[in-house]
Amino acid sequence: MCKVGNMPLSSIMHTMYSQLVWLSLPLVLLMVSCADTGRQTEDAEAMQLMQGIWINTEGNTPSIMARGDSIYYPDSTSLPVRFWIYKDSLYMKGRVLTRYKIEEQSEKLLKLENQNGEPLSLSKASDNSSMGDFTRQRPYALNVFETDDADTTVAISSGYVKCSIHIEPSSDRVVKSVCNDDGFVVDNMYLDRAANVCINEGGSTYYTHSFRKQEFSSYVPDAFLSKSILRNVIFYGVSGDTVVLYATIGIPDAETCYVVEIRISRDGKVVKKEK
Repeated sequence: MCKVGNMPLSSIMHTMYSQLVWLSLPLVLLMVSCADTGRQTEDAEAMQLMQGIWINTEGNTPSIMARGDSIYYPDSTSLPVRFWIYKDSLYMKGRVLTRYKIEEQSEKLLKLENQNGEPLSLSKASDNSSMGDFTRQRPYALNVFETDDADTTVAISSGYVKCSIHIEPSSDRVVKSVCNDDGFVVDNMYLDRAANVCINEGGSTYYTHSFRKQEFSSYVPDAFLSKSILRNVIFYGVSGDTVVLYATIGIPDAETCYVVEIRISRDGKVVKKEK
């Protein structure tokens, strides 16, 4: 039996393991507590005061509706978020977690600092006449009706090449967080897009494929790709027997994007590279 001094090695190892477990336990409990902030530590009384429809006192327009542990917005594009109140702050958890410092809260009045650092004053509606603004329909994707079609015919040495591109929304959702007029961070939903490409020569199709943004993951950072959509695929030209397309992957309604060149040869071989 192996020994260190007069103690068996197995006993020493057991003692060290026990000490490690006890030293790690407070850290584990802290991590669990932080991860669950808002569920076990929320202010039940303040949560109850929040229930109802709140009006922006400056513009006299509906701002938010609190029902249960959810916040709803009076438009058809902003997704509901979970909320809780802890100490002096209102927390909202959508795609990102946001915190709003509460300056004053009562049954009829809520004053807080919005995400722009500006004071926001809300008063509770005396009736449910604004309920329809929050319940008239479920939030929908901002680009749900956007489609694009392009047909291009180009003369080549052996005849003509025709490239048809049809782009339509897919079923994949992408959520973008923006600040609304009241200074709340809201989640707007978009649908990713699929680009159906068909290439034929002399009336005979030699290439057809539906491009998705995931196919460009080698050229776009993962963090960017997860919050972007396939904005467009356009015909750029013909080089010899190769059709050249440009694919644009970008954040919805923003200028930031990546452009990837797609080269499709007569035998259907596809080569991509970042522009």
